[in-house]
Amino acid sequence: AISLFVDITRIPMYFNSWIKDLGNSEMIMVAVAIIPAFLGAWLGKKFLKKTSLSFVRNAVGVMLITFGLLLIFGIVN
Repeated sequence: AISLFVDITRIPMYFNSWIKDLGNSEMIMVAVAIIPAFLGAWLGKKFLKKTSLSFVRNAVGVMLITFGLLLIFGIVN
């Protein structure tokens, strides 16, 4: 629910800029990204309510360690 409200508050600001820079390719990407943002918030709400907080913490920890190792070994810049 929080991510949905965040997206709802950001979209008018993007739309305001989008009207000014209608031909800008970055604004087109933002407009295209609005649908996946709402879809991600909806899917997250649907599937994450069945996920425990400890699982989310562990998953984030594993991803942080993995990304840190990739940075250390120079695989990711």
